[in-house]
Amino acid sequence: MLPHWLNVMTDELNVCIRPNSLVIRRFKGVAGKTRCIDQQKIMMKKAVDHRDVEVAYLAKVLHTTLSQARWQAKTARVVLANSFVRYAVLPWNPVIKTDEEKQGYLQHLFVSLYGDVVKSWNKTISPSGFGQPAVASAIPTPLIQTIDEIFASLAIQLLSIQPYLMSVMNDAIAVIKSQQLQSLCWLTVISDGRLCLGLMSEGQWLWLKNVQQESDVIGQIELLIQRERLINSVFDKAVQQRYEQVMLLHWPDISVSSVIKIGSYRIIRLPSSKLFAKEQPDTQVARLIAS
Repeated sequence: MLPHWLNVMTDELNVCIRPNSLVIRRFKGVAGKTRCIDQQKIMMKKAVDHRDVEVAYLAKVLHTTLSQARWQAKTARVVLANSFVRYAVLPWNPVIKTDEEKQGYLQHLFVSLYGDVVKSWNKTISPSGFGQPAVASAIPTPLIQTIDEIFASLAIQLLSIQPYLMSVMNDAIAVIKSQQLQSLCWLTVISDGRLCLGLMSEGQWLWLKNVQQESDVIGQIELLIQRERLINSVFDKAVQQRYEQVMLLHWPDISVSSVIKIGSYRIIRLPSSKLFAKEQPDTQVARLIAS
């Protein structure tokens, strides 16, 4: 039998897949007290995108990289950039009872929002309380299958594949609780050419958008909110009832010293992960050319 302390030792990879790069970190230590012992950013020759994911190319990049001894960890977690994922708020529906009905409801919602292209995508629902709406995500099925197969072939246990927005949402909820913010908060996430904008009220997500980032992203944010208020009476009523509105902002590519003004919102900057910033001077950069 292994000593007890060996059972709680952690040796884990964090692999972030972005449209133009991979960011890999290896963590070791005791559960809850790990440290990064190695990291690397790999620029990809071909950009991968949700619209036309070249799974063979991505598989080759992943396998070539993770086959190196430096990345032979026991477990791994994968984070996908928002460009690969589509999100939606699934309203509570008391009529739905079975898992089959829930999946049908979820399928109808995503197709109505994004069209037939997402019909075959892998869809999941985040946990939520009884009677509450839930955040749902959809990821191209070939992408999920490719990631699963690569890690299985390398005998690295894949613990999770998580959309980037979900980890930022967890940070946002922690800030809301720690600062005892008012019941209505906005969340804005800008990374990898995507703008994710959401509204939370009384701990429940009311609305969520994930769109292509425009050159004037500040104006884009204000316009999206204005448009939604015009077409969604429930959304507009929730916004009208709050005098001061807080916007939690996660924007890795903007310096922490930059002053950001968006309408009349009170901006609170969330921590920016270097994994999703443009420049990473503290990481090794290797250019991988795959034929």
